[in-house]
Amino acid sequence: MSRLSHDLSKPSAPANLGHDLRALVEPLMQQVIDARTEAAELEGQVRLLEERAQSSREQDELLATLVAGSWRERREARKAAIASLRGRG
Repeated sequence: MSRLSHDLSKPSAPANLGHDLRALVEPLMQQVIDARTEAAELEGQVRLLEERAQSSREQDELLATLVAGSWRERREARKAAIASLRGRG
């Protein structure tokens, strides 16, 4: 017999029933809160990794343009790189 069915099968006063239910529910609620907190932290880490990956892709594209692009593409890539560096500083 499970703890809940055993606890509910006992005749008890309404005050005891409320206490018993709270004792069962509170640990579960704490697990939900902990899981949601961890999920939020993991989402933040995923967002950070996605931003880094996007930045890396942009840098790779810029390098490819600087190496293999036409003179106009290289000029525009240099301008974009300079503007990007000024934006970071």
